[in-house]
Amino acid sequence: MALIKNVGLIGKGLFGSAVLPALLDAGFTVTVFSRHEKNKDSLPTGVAHAVVDYSSVDGMTKAFRGQDALVSTIGFDSILAQKPMIDAAVEAGVKRFIPADYTSFSTDPAAAQLPQHLALTAVQKQLRDYAEAGRLEYTIVATGVFLEFLIDYGFAVNWKERSAQLWGEKGDYPVSVTSLAAAARAVGEVLRNPAQTRNRAVYVNELVVTQAQILRLGEEVAPEGTEWTVTRFEDPNAEFEKRLQAVLQRPEMDTIMALVVATLFSGKFKAQFAELDNELLGVELLPEAALRARVAAALK
Repeated sequence: MALIKNVGLIGKGLFGSAVLPALLDAGFTVTVFSRHEKNKDSLPTGVAHAVVDYSSVDGMTKAFRGQDALVSTIGFDSILAQKPMIDAAVEAGVKRFIPADYTSFSTDPAAAQLPQHLALTAVQKQLRDYAEAGRLEYTIVATGVFLEFLIDYGFAVNWKERSAQLWGEKGDYPVSVTSLAAAARAVGEVLRNPAQTRNRAVYVNELVVTQAQILRLGEEVAPEGTEWTVTRFEDPNAEFEKRLQAVLQRPEMDTIMALVVATLFSGKFKAQFAELDNELLGVELLPEAALRARVAAALK
């Protein structure tokens, strides 16, 4: 396929703010598309901005013309808004679409039908259908859980309360982890290597970690005498099912996030990627010292 030069970035939240400099560093000409003008003033020199209505295929078609690729970083609550975006991308002649489908296990058939993945898999199907028709190419960039979410948001250990709920006897189920910065660089490298990343998922991680490992590092870097409260879900399957039923009965952010944590740590799914595209996408594995430093910063 033709080389990609012009890239549209849809959304500029937490991950989008990391992706933008990565795209610029990779040499792309970038336009940021968002629903509001508020992001315009904070953009680097040379980055264009356009306001788009995510529900208007016609409006987005006009806005997307001239873009070789689109990278979506919209929030979890807006995943299905990508469907009209993809339709517009096709009509505008965009070559490659990267959906906002980074940290989950939506590409794992065993986990694809979990409630938090249904919108993601619906978008995947739309992309596959267009790809099979030869009208659009796509790449899903699977990064495992973002390092910042895992540590700073207390997914594995509650730093504020100095407590942890370990899944299983040892809390030793492995999880693939990637920082926002490395995940963003991987996005840029996908677009620099369009032939090798065409119409598939790519997999990267910087670390493979366990709850027990994170807790151990916390205990090592915490002030001497710090008291920790550690409990265990001795029956991970039962706790997972409890959280799944909670989402089915009340699909709100708190129940969904509890199920996401269960998906990561219950051992029911392969949270560690079996094969990696790190070499292709320039993502290096990090030593445990990098994880220790992140834990130490979270404990302050």
